[in-house]
Amino acid sequence: MSEETKNPITEKIENTKGGHFYKEIMKDFRIKESLHGCLNCGTCVANCPAAAFYDYSPREVCQMMIEGDEETIEEYMKGKIWNCAQCYSCKYRCPKENSAADIVMAMREIAVREGLAAEALAGYTRIAKLVLTRGNQLAPDMLSPDAFPDWGPRMIELSSKKMEMREELFEGFPGMNVVDRAWAAEDYTIYEMQKIWEESGALEKVGTVFPFLVDIVQEDMEDKAEEMDAKIEEKKAKLEASKKK
Repeated sequence: MSEETKNPITEKIENTKGGHFYKEIMKDFRIKESLHGCLNCGTCVANCPAAAFYDYSPREVCQMMIEGDEETIEEYMKGKIWNCAQCYSCKYRCPKENSAADIVMAMREIAVREGLAAEALAGYTRIAKLVLTRGNQLAPDMLSPDAFPDWGPRMIELSSKKMEMREELFEGFPGMNVVDRAWAAEDYTIYEMQKIWEESGALEKVGTVFPFLVDIVQEDMEDKAEEMDAKIEEKKAKLEASKKK
């Protein structure tokens, strides 16, 4: 690397005595382009929607990385990084062209790998299960009076008619007349998706956050494989029968 292309902030990794998490984050390829010092101007915080509503500060993300503050880094990795909305307002408004959003993405990946994300992501268990077993992350039956106690009587009435409303709205669209998922994907599509996750190692990473979901997915894959094998044999039999006629 030439002197002209060196980033004095990210090159700190070579001389720092920072802790494990700091060093792992600094190895990420995105950090060199995301961290260029901090003026402490607060522009990122002023424009950050997450900072307005949660215990999160993009300025603190940049500062703790510049300082190698291992204690604060670990605190963020255990929870605060998941408050970032990934809107990149920080990146496009920072006079130093820092990107706390990219730093957070690197931190999230390492938090999952290091087993620090389970508690913070516990609330996403149902969404994760839907993605892994149904192929999409939302379902109409998630919208219920129990989940939204501030709903008025009109919404409570409508929530009891979700199936009727979907059948009316999506008449003629196969796979849409369901409420336990956004749409009903074909079994082979879900199975193929699950195989990609398994072969790529993504499913193993999911297991560090939602360990019980791995067993569910593997059982689901076995069930789908058996179903598809049976359908294939059925089609072969029909083809052979048609040849004999």
